[in-house]
Amino acid sequence: IRDRVIVSAAFHQVANQEFRFIDHGRHRLKDLLHPEHLYELEVGGGQFPPLKSLNSFDHNLPIQLSSFVGRTSDLASVEEALSHSRLVSLVGVGGAGKTRLALQTAANIADQGYELVRFIALSTTSSESDLKNVIFRGLGLESDSGNASIETVAQAFEGKNALFILDNCEHLIDQCADCVREILATCPSVRLLITSRENLGLTGEQTVLVDPMSLPHESETSPVEILKSEAVQLFLERVRQRRQDIAVDVSSAPLIVTLVRALDGIPLAIEQVAARVGTLGLDAIIERLGRKLDLLESRERDLEPRQRTARATLEWSHDLLDDNLKKAFASVAAFQGSFVLSDASEVCGKDALEEVESLVQKSMITPIHLSSHETGYRLLETNKEFGRERIPEDAPDAFQAHFSWALGQAKWIDEQIEGQNSADAFARLDLIYGDLVAALRQGLKNNDPQALELAFSLRKPWVRRGPLSDGIELMPKAIEASTNPDSAALRADAHNALGATLLRAGKFDESLFEFKSAAEQFESLGMPQKAAASMVNLGILYGSRGVFDESIPYFERGLEAFKSAGDEEGAAKASLNFGRLLIDAKRLGEARKYLESALAFFAGRDPLREALAHVNLMEAISDTDPSEQLDHIKSTLGVLRNSPDHALMVLASLRCADLAIEARLFTEAATLLGAAEKCAQDSDHELSIHAQQESAEIRERIAEELPSDAFLSAESRGRAAGQFERLTMVEDTISNVESRLQSH
Repeated sequence: IRDRVIVSAAFHQVANQEFRFIDHGRHRLKDLLHPEHLYELEVGGGQFPPLKSLNSFDHNLPIQLSSFVGRTSDLASVEEALSHSRLVSLVGVGGAGKTRLALQTAANIADQGYELVRFIALSTTSSESDLKNVIFRGLGLESDSGNASIETVAQAFEGKNALFILDNCEHLIDQCADCVREILATCPSVRLLITSRENLGLTGEQTVLVDPMSLPHESETSPVEILKSEAVQLFLERVRQRRQDIAVDVSSAPLIVTLVRALDGIPLAIEQVAARVGTLGLDAIIERLGRKLDLLESRERDLEPRQRTARATLEWSHDLLDDNLKKAFASVAAFQGSFVLSDASEVCGKDALEEVESLVQKSMITPIHLSSHETGYRLLETNKEFGRERIPEDAPDAFQAHFSWALGQAKWIDEQIEGQNSADAFARLDLIYGDLVAALRQGLKNNDPQALELAFSLRKPWVRRGPLSDGIELMPKAIEASTNPDSAALRADAHNALGATLLRAGKFDESLFEFKSAAEQFESLGMPQKAAASMVNLGILYGSRGVFDESIPYFERGLEAFKSAGDEEGAAKASLNFGRLLIDAKRLGEARKYLESALAFFAGRDPLREALAHVNLMEAISDTDPSEQLDHIKSTLGVLRNSPDHALMVLASLRCADLAIEARLFTEAATLLGAAEKCAQDSDHELSIHAQQESAEIRERIAEELPSDAFLSAESRGRAAGQFERLTMVEDTISNVESRLQSH
């Protein structure tokens, strides 16, 4: 068997006249684009069978006007499913590309034993009787009476290996299921490929979920890396198809990433936006992403009405829901991010198991893998926007229910974040933080009387993890909105919390005002222990600025007030902070006494403060045996593994960098310095004056030993590290320091 050389008309036109070609005429190829005129290079006098293009098969696959992009693994999954099952359903959200995937699959496998392929569009079919007639006509069968008969189908296709594609079954799902069941029972050589927003629910049905196209990571800026994303590939292809172009470089790459991620990788949405790049430009489109339903509109006249706008696509699905599901869908649209079943039940006001399952089945919400034992759910951005538009009519209490849920969650996190369950609290915080802030903003907008309570419950997450900017923006608004006389103590607490947030951000003057306001309010309310806490905060503030003469008296007054009231916990917290201050004041012996007292109280009670005591004791005993310092840093790491606190991570990294320098591990020290500074930057934390000085000293000592390029490379590695990578760097450095100490 000799190889055949097939060329296009364009090649044939420019080929040397010495070549002889066989004219095969126009053929449809598997990419489903326009027919191509094909020629074959004539070699010798051999005879070859006809070309195996789509012309060789009995089919009615419509010609596509654009190229098929990506979806390699999806194509393989559908082909594999069809090789094992006579009924395969492609299920996904509206606009996910189910129809196009089905057509491309059919084109790819048409030569694999199928004698005919039939594509039947059902989107305009409105009744069960009409359904059978549409299928009947789509199969090329005549019906004198207008009443289709499955028996007629069986007779016409008896013994023929055929593939039927039924497109858009969701609006007649029960009727389609009945019809497909009959075809499968009476036509044993027929296979069916279904597209729908939910499966048919038949025995033997194999469902292939058609997910959105692959997306680049949200922080990706490399032009080379973003081009690996199917969503980016489709966007650029459709822009170029309209004779527009976008230079993919370091300036445009982040914009493209933002755009395709905001569209959730939905092909229809990407194509609709790509059509407007030429007139609006990337910047203007991104500015309008908050109103995606108005932005996502196609001007293609050959599209069905339900596909011309994102809103029409969603209305098509929404109209198929009953009233109960419409209410559930609008209720869960109040969530900003992902949620679990118990969250949905609380917002819906009842056990929402059946509703969530049904909405998943109908592709209105998307299941996501949270862990080996827990499934979560989310709404695609366009679904969420549409669902929120429906809240006033379908679920008018949804935002209030969401606020009540958020308040309960924030209180639980507030109670657990500093105790033995801190790891669980942080994990929950990571999952729902966006919802907590969204609920607070909505509560402030609605003048909810509990808005300040929610804001105050978020004070620890803001200070420990950031972003501090959220607390600095929202806490004052919540304080101002609180006018209930019974909330006076809570307002004083909020002023105190706002002061701590401002202090972490390096806003000393504003912090001083808040702490003093809190102290005055606590004293006027007759709350001496709370006033003592504000005094300690004032001591921390002055100490962070290096003003020890003013700082130490505040600490001493606060400590005395706690001891007089018999408040051991308050005294321990004050001792921990006082020990830190005394280190900065170079009074290491006194510092060690207070820190050891705090450690004795918090050990086994409060992992975070126990770790802070350890990391500060490292510095208080910096003139002693390094092995004792290593014991303290190891105890700190045990906490960081379970409750990653940014401020603690910064301190641990700087302490460990200092040890690395002493062990002459300058590359490791440079890496940890970069990690510490980036960690502080990521959480909006302003390093204290002492920490800034320490960081500068570490930088200077490393620069004396490492060449500038090696220093920059190591520091960049640390700055690029993520949360858990930073922890691994600290652990590895400790191990190397220990090895170096043992060798000496």
